[in-house]
Amino acid sequence: MAATVDGSTVTVDLRFYAGVDVQVALEEADPGEISWSGDGVLRHTFWAAEPGTREIAISEVMGFTETLEVRVPLTRRESAAPVR
Repeated sequence: MAATVDGSTVTVDLRFYAGVDVQVALEEADPGEISWSGDGVLRHTFWAAEPGTREIAISEVMGFTETLEVRVPLTRRESAAPVR
């Protein structure tokens, strides 16, 4: 499992060697896109995540849940001082 942050986009990559029913949520929000790569990686992408420390919950059909935290930075537009 790997989580990356690029601006306000959070991507969670899960590697599987067999079929599995899994859900990934960022602060209880569903991903904007889910895609399979050719090498067994299931990618969940969340766009426009709010800045700050965010919790990702990964759960599967048997009830196992794992959580991790990511830090989403402020974007330049959000951190810029107002123009006078």
